[in-house]
Amino acid sequence: MADQEAVIDAALSIGFSGLSMSAVAERLGISHSTLYRYFPSRDALAAAAADHAVRAIEWPEPGDDSRAFLIATAWAHWRLHAANPGLAKEITALRLTGPALVDRDNRTGVALLGFGFAPQDAALIVDMLAELVNQAFLAVPPARQGGEGDGAARNEAGGRPVDAVQRRRREPIEPWMSAFDPRLRAVLAEAVAGPSADWFERKLNLFLLGVAALHKRDGRMFDPEKIFAPRHRGEHFEVDGPLTLSRPPQGRPVIAQADASAGGRRLAARVADLVFVIEADRTRAAQQAGELRSLAADLGRAGKGPLFLPTLTVVPGRTKSEAEDAMARLEATADPKVMLANLSFYLGCDASGFALDEPLPPLPPSNASRSAQDRLVAEAQADNLTVRELALRQDSADTLVGSATEVADHIQEWFETRAADGFTVIPPYLPGALDSFVDLVAPELDRRGLLRPVRDGEMLWDRLGLERPAHRVPARSAMEDA
Repeated sequence: MADQEAVIDAALSIGFSGLSMSAVAERLGISHSTLYRYFPSRDALAAAAADHAVRAIEWPEPGDDSRAFLIATAWAHWRLHAANPGLAKEITALRLTGPALVDRDNRTGVALLGFGFAPQDAALIVDMLAELVNQAFLAVPPARQGGEGDGAARNEAGGRPVDAVQRRRREPIEPWMSAFDPRLRAVLAEAVAGPSADWFERKLNLFLLGVAALHKRDGRMFDPEKIFAPRHRGEHFEVDGPLTLSRPPQGRPVIAQADASAGGRRLAARVADLVFVIEADRTRAAQQAGELRSLAADLGRAGKGPLFLPTLTVVPGRTKSEAEDAMARLEATADPKVMLANLSFYLGCDASGFALDEPLPPLPPSNASRSAQDRLVAEAQADNLTVRELALRQDSADTLVGSATEVADHIQEWFETRAADGFTVIPPYLPGALDSFVDLVAPELDRRGLLRPVRDGEMLWDRLGLERPAHRVPARSAMEDA
């Protein structure tokens, strides 16, 4: 026995272009008189089916960006029509009205009012946006539109469809192509031959330029309720603010810290998202990482604190012998200027004037990383090393030389013992060492499940496995009192 829901499902399976009371009755195997108990007319059934179709679509929430909201709404309309051939003709002929359609347009309009559009502009945008999509689906005979193999609906991941909608336009237009200016002819040929969604997207972007102009017409470029002026009055500077830019998608840049001094470690524990460290000993690295995490917890930070990223200078090869040969060639061809430049990096001061065959001289004060400097000074004094010997030791001692498997073992051991949350890879020469790492080590890490997969649209927060910071909206009363 059919019920109202079954009748609507049958109507949707037939499609609006072929919908009739006879077709539905035949599909369900019931009499016309039974069907009329549920719906008094074909148009009433179509309206109910349209309501059901509208509710089946995932519609966007307004968010903070009016343009992004309108783009998402346009593609939701596109999916609605692609899934329901003939619906555009029903709507354009004004045969269809229903609570879901009305509610959807009303919600879009209310969202636009919330974005600051004037009522008359909001109503106009709602009407024109729906009409823009309708026109794209009116251009093709209903029986061919969105049919099997056309792939007319943009998929949920946002990929562009490859369909026959535009190609069906080519047949009546092609005989007249020669009448167009050559500059227009190529564009029109591309429009009628390519995926309909591509041409629609161009029209949508042009439409959105007009929408943006409407939004700017009254001179207001923002929602005053979403502006929070800091009105900072401090010891070093004063500023009323606010910034003239909207909050970026990542919330704020990732904060990195690279100072191993006591003050630097405390600063990192309090505010940093990641910490760069020069440390080749796994035991010492694990101890430093643990101390940093404990300090972050003591300072009230939720979670595990900043990510701990030691440097990793690496020369990988297919075999250990191949890697050692590459390292030997590198050492044999090392230029003294390059050696001193590398040493300058680790010492945190300019070593270019140091005598290569003399002991390490006293170092000037530096704001650079203290951990590497302290370690090198201690080694030079303990072993009575010359500057040349210290530079060669530094270049080789902290360099991991081995096969891809050995390098991956090193990385895995440090990660699993919490001596590192990741690494700052420093190839000792380019591009060879970096290419070898990408081609040999990265696949091995991926095989072990240690390499985070790359996804489209990811930002640095996502790649680091960090939560994007929430928007810290101050109490308006506090700002007004400042």
